[in-house]
Amino acid sequence: MRPFPRAVVAQNEAKKVFNKRLSRARRVVENAFGILAQKWRVFFRPIELEVDTAEHVVKAVCCLHNYLRSTSTIENEPEEEDDISPRY
Repeated sequence: MRPFPRAVVAQNEAKKVFNKRLSRARRVVENAFGILAQKWRVFFRPIELEVDTAEHVVKAVCCLHNYLRSTSTIENEPEEEDDISPRY
């Protein structure tokens, strides 16, 4: 998507809001791909796949990323002695 030109934005507040939201969304997506590119080299260069296959690759990498984050949380750390000691 392309933002509205400055001349049009100056006259219309709704289009100004649209441009701000579009810019914010673009920044979030670029940051997300930067994070994914640090883990999977497939994102360091253009993906030379069919569009449908590329969508599946991106979804799979997002799922893998979320899975890896969820399995490496506090849940996997050993329990403290206070939690496993019997209470009298």
